[in-house]
Amino acid sequence: MVSFSFWQKWLFLVCSCTVALGIFLALISWWPVFDPLNNSLIYSVFWTGVGPDASSIRFAMWTYGLFGGTMAGWGLTLAFIINGPFIKREKWSRDAFAAGATLWFVVDTFMSIYTRAYFNVGVNISFVIFMGLPLLATWNEFKSNTS
Repeated sequence: MVSFSFWQKWLFLVCSCTVALGIFLALISWWPVFDPLNNSLIYSVFWTGVGPDASSIRFAMWTYGLFGGTMAGWGLTLAFIINGPFIKREKWSRDAFAAGATLWFVVDTFMSIYTRAYFNVGVNISFVIFMGLPLLATWNEFKSNTS
C-alpha cells in the first residue's frame, strides 16, 4: 500500500508542474521556436486555411499571459495547501482541492469541446488523473472539519 506521504509529495509535484507550465505559457510559449506547436495545435483550430494576423497573435499572447499567470497562481496556492493543511489531514483542504479541480475541469473541458480545441481535452484528462488519483487514494485519511 502506498503511503499518504507519497501521495502528498505526488500532489506537490503536480502543483509545481502546474506553476511551471503556467509560467511557460505566459512568458515563452509564444516565442518563434514554438511556432510549429502553436500552428499545429492551436492556430489550425481557430484560423483554418490561413494563420492568424498580427492583431490576433497579440491577442493570443495576451490570453497566454492571463491564462498562464492564473494557472501559475492556482498551482502555487494549491502547493501551499498541499504542504500545510493537507499534510495535517484537514478535510477542508482535500475538499477545496477536489472542488477547485472539478470546477476547472468541467468549465475548461466544456469550452475546449465547444470550441473544438480537442487537444486540450487530452491535457485536461491527464491533469485530472494526476490530481484525482492521489485524492482518491487518500480520501478517507482526513479528519472532520469540526474535530
